[in-house]
Amino acid sequence: MIVPHTFARRLTFMPHLHILVSAGGFDKAKTIWIAKLNFNNPLLMQRWRLAVITYLRTAYTAGLLRTNKTASQLEILLDMQEERWWSTDIRISNRKMGFSNTLEDTYDGRL
Repeated sequence: MIVPHTFARRLTFMPHLHILVSAGGFDKAKTIWIAKLNFNNPLLMQRWRLAVITYLRTAYTAGLLRTNKTASQLEILLDMQEERWWSTDIRISNRKMGFSNTLEDTYDGRL
């Protein structure tokens, strides 16, 4: 599940995504469930960054992405993003099961 956010905790503009994934996975070759997956955070960041930038380039070329930048300005921007560090903060949820039903639980009382 992907949840887009436009603001950070202190209500500063900071567009970002929260992505929820399973803590385990199915190994098709062995037909077994792997209870805990290990993530290589630096490699995950590089691949995520490449996937997003490739998607943006493809969308622009197909006419699906609108921008006030020229093609060369957009290419410079995307090239710069390829060199930047992107935050991929992997955390294991400390909740055992179920979903929160209250705003306070959802935001851990930060509001």
